[in-house]
Amino acid sequence: MSTLPPLPTSVVGSHGKPGWWFTLVRAWEAGDAGPGDLDEMFDDAADTAIRDMERAGIDVITDGEVRRLDGYVDSYYAIIKGIQPLPVRRKVGPWGYDQQTRYEAVGRIDGARTCGCQDALATAIITRPELVPEQTKRDLEPIIGRYMK
Repeated sequence: MSTLPPLPTSVVGSHGKPGWWFTLVRAWEAGDAGPGDLDEMFDDAADTAIRDMERAGIDVITDGEVRRLDGYVDSYYAIIKGIQPLPVRRKVGPWGYDQQTRYEAVGRIDGARTCGCQDALATAIITRPELVPEQTKRDLEPIIGRYMK
């Protein structure tokens, strides 16, 4: 196992997505791309993010969250039971806070303590551990060990 420096570097948030990422997502949403196309695009985008972080000398890298099609918070709403999305009030114009999906309670809110948020967080960080370079796996093992298996 390699030794991290006393103050290791990492990144916060998503890696920038290239134009081809958005092009393929639009094709997927339109039904013009298949799951294999999406997997290939995710792999290429993750490779790009990892390579950029390694070139920059980042100590603890991630896949850049490039495998997520939804927003960061939206992935957690999907695992909470008892809520449903409300219709978006404004769809035209530049994106703003009033275009964010809102939710309403439709029953007992379930999952607040057992929703698996820790699992969701870890898989958001490393979604395809088999694609992470061996050196990086060794560096991440003490932090999120069970997700790197």
